[in-house]
Amino acid sequence: MARMEWLRTLSKIRSGERRDVGFAFAMLLAFVASYQLLETARDALFLASIPATRLPWVYLGIAVVALGVTQFQLRYARGVRPRVVLAAWMGLAATVTFGFWWWHEALGTGGLYAVAIWSGVVTSLVLVHLWTLLGDLFTISQAKRLYGLIGAGSVVGAILGSALATWLATRWPAQLLLLAAAVGFALTSLLPMGFRDPGPVQNDDTDKAAGDGPSLGAAARLVADDPYARRLLVLLFSVSGTLTLVDFLFKSIVAAEVPAAELGAFFASVALALNVLSLFSQLVLVGFLLRRFDVHAALSVLPALMALGGAGVLVVGGLPAALLLKGADGSLRYSLQRTATELLFVPLRAEVRGRIKAFVDVVGQRGGQALASLLILALAAVGAPLTVAAVLLVVASGLWLSAVFELRVHYLNIFRRRLRAGEVSVSDFPELDVASLETLFVALGSENPKEAVAALEVLASEGRAHLVPTFILYHPAPPVVERALTLFSEQGRASAVPAIDRLFSHPEARLRAAAVGARAALAPDAALLIDLFDSDTSPEVRAAVAVNLLVEGAMSEEEARGNVEAILEMGPDSARVALAEAIGRRAAEGFDSVLKRLADAAATEVRAAAIRAMGAVGSEMFLPTIIAALGSESTRPVAREVLARMGPAAFRALEQALNDRELPELVRWTLPATLAGLNPGRAAALLLEQLPEESSGMVRYRIILALEAMTLRDTSLRLDRGRLDQAISAHVGRAYRYLDRRLSLERGAAQNPALRTPGHLLLVRMLADKQHNAVERLFRLLELRHRRERFLPIWRGLQSGSPEVRAASLELLESALSGELRGPVVALVDDSPDRERLENAAGFRQVSRQDYEDVLAELLDSSSDTVRVVTAHHVGELRLRRFRARLMELRERGTDRVDLELALERLTEGVQGQEVADAG
Repeated sequence: MARMEWLRTLSKIRSGERRDVGFAFAMLLAFVASYQLLETARDALFLASIPATRLPWVYLGIAVVALGVTQFQLRYARGVRPRVVLAAWMGLAATVTFGFWWWHEALGTGGLYAVAIWSGVVTSLVLVHLWTLLGDLFTISQAKRLYGLIGAGSVVGAILGSALATWLATRWPAQLLLLAAAVGFALTSLLPMGFRDPGPVQNDDTDKAAGDGPSLGAAARLVADDPYARRLLVLLFSVSGTLTLVDFLFKSIVAAEVPAAELGAFFASVALALNVLSLFSQLVLVGFLLRRFDVHAALSVLPALMALGGAGVLVVGGLPAALLLKGADGSLRYSLQRTATELLFVPLRAEVRGRIKAFVDVVGQRGGQALASLLILALAAVGAPLTVAAVLLVVASGLWLSAVFELRVHYLNIFRRRLRAGEVSVSDFPELDVASLETLFVALGSENPKEAVAALEVLASEGRAHLVPTFILYHPAPPVVERALTLFSEQGRASAVPAIDRLFSHPEARLRAAAVGARAALAPDAALLIDLFDSDTSPEVRAAVAVNLLVEGAMSEEEARGNVEAILEMGPDSARVALAEAIGRRAAEGFDSVLKRLADAAATEVRAAAIRAMGAVGSEMFLPTIIAALGSESTRPVAREVLARMGPAAFRALEQALNDRELPELVRWTLPATLAGLNPGRAAALLLEQLPEESSGMVRYRIILALEAMTLRDTSLRLDRGRLDQAISAHVGRAYRYLDRRLSLERGAAQNPALRTPGHLLLVRMLADKQHNAVERLFRLLELRHRRERFLPIWRGLQSGSPEVRAASLELLESALSGELRGPVVALVDDSPDRERLENAAGFRQVSRQDYEDVLAELLDSSSDTVRVVTAHHVGELRLRRFRARLMELRERGTDRVDLELALERLTEGVQGQEVADAG
């Protein structure tokens, strides 16, 4: 299992990453192996001469020295390339350690304290710089993929170092281990220059503006102003405090039960065993946890075990309990815990990452260590038993866990802020208060007709049309007057009749025709209509008068219909529009055939007027015609408006249309949004039920868009989660199916170059587009399913050209998903090669061994007409006669395309040629 996990990790290294990963692995291995020698020498020399109760003074000394060194490097290493700083610290580590060996005979009690403090300082400084450099080189998605492998270098180094320390400790005195460590540090100092150079870190503009200099104080202000950095500090504080208690408990129990002469060999043996466990954890546990769960779940494992270990010391006590506690610490601290903790720093901006990391590592780790040390000193001063320290360990582990959970929200917010940059929120129209009404009344008098009409629409939609003044009929723009006439007719406002009568002399014939309809609806007057019919020769007015006279019974049906027929046959489009509007204003029955003929007219404005009139009449027999009008972009808005007014009958007709596969595609594409506008609650349930059954990809897409629009308009709308889960699983499977088929075609063409025709290339590109579309729709469904997370900004971020934005998006996605979906969905959008994606498909892919022609047979059965036609074209290119009968079935089914006919011609030529050959 470990070998498979190792091979999986190695396979994820991309070509441009190998150099940095290799040098990082080698440096961690060499440094930790050397440090293991130093640590073994330190523990053996210190505990052989000084009681374990003095260890807290060492921890305090480490904190003080580390703070001073950090202040020095913040002030004087600013702007220096990170790899240069790292090499310099390694050189210093070798020099100082060599000095301790050189003067080891002169080391008294103070010298032993110095060795112990130095060992704590050197590891902090070197590792801080190394991981900061790696944070500059890798994005968060790269780090999550590579840090496990890189971290394995430290575990392998610890094993080699502890094995070497064990061997040397049985042959040499502990002082010679200092020399071995110094040699190892010197050799390691050559490795940092092998990394790629990310360049010097730029100054942060915020700090420049604030006048902050490079110091601990400036770094402290930087951390204090950043909620995420503050919580990082709290987390590391709790981690170091807890692990200090673990170290004290373990060494105290060991010092009490193991003879002093055997301490060197004991510590070396324990370190070797723990490092073997750590390597196993690094190879198996780290990769699994970071793939299966988010970073914070991984960070919760060690504190949970520390709490259990503390309880074990309380209940069992003695060396076995101490070894179990140290076993959990030693196997996970430098594998899972170190890898996951370093990932927390990668999201920080590059220009502040180094300073925040230096401050948090030193103040957080050493500060927690110092506080725990003070507690230990206090316990020693009062003679408290070790069980009290065990109780403190359990409490500290609980605080550590709570810090992990608190950090998670702020960790994800970093990525959300990056994705939300540039987004614009749209608010609903405010409730009409006095100020709003004043604004609308000003707009009614605007010289811009669009503004005035918009004001009328708002007043009408808000139920305030009664506030529209009659003098609006004197507006110079005909569209404004027409809309006002309609409002007055619907309201039955008879007080507007005098103003309407003045419009009979208006120069615009269309407006005069509208006035005829409004006047007849509000105050019928047959004599007036007859006078207008005789005096106004414009076809528009005569059409309006004829309809109204027929409704009033003041003109014979034969004469009125004769006039209508003349308009239908020879009248201008303006007259046909006036005819439809007149029928609509009076909701006149008996004009069914007239309106249907008008709905088939060539002119858009005539068709739109006919649809409006059908809605005004309200007969259900018009519903098929109105639904058909949805297929034209020019009449779609009118048709939707009319259907919305027709209510439940329209909804039932649209539901039937959605299940009618014979309807034109352009009509079916519009049905989801139209249904959503009629009755969102019923539409949501209907569309979710239809989604898995729908064969048209475009209709599925429109269903998803309609569901999105409904949930945005009504946040209280609840969608069936079970059906959403089914749709999500179906789209994941569909994406992998497109990927699998595309790779099968590419593999076939690689084995037989003759297959690589223009049709092959087109088909491969089309399948790639289909896969992309399926993944986009998957993200839209995920946003519908998980309302608390914004998956569409994540999707847009994944399409970004910025590696940092893509990495932020991927991190949010991994954090938002769980269970069986997490791996397959992430694999669809990360930077894995296509063949590796299929390995992560889990249950969403049916593995099959298909040859090239088998894939073509599947594609000919696709629900996509375009895929079928392009596949047919490719079949014709290859002269694959076995598919001739299938292509003929497609033609009989209604797939009438030039490419299909051409493919059939090619296959027929092949059949005829074979027949001639057989006859010969």
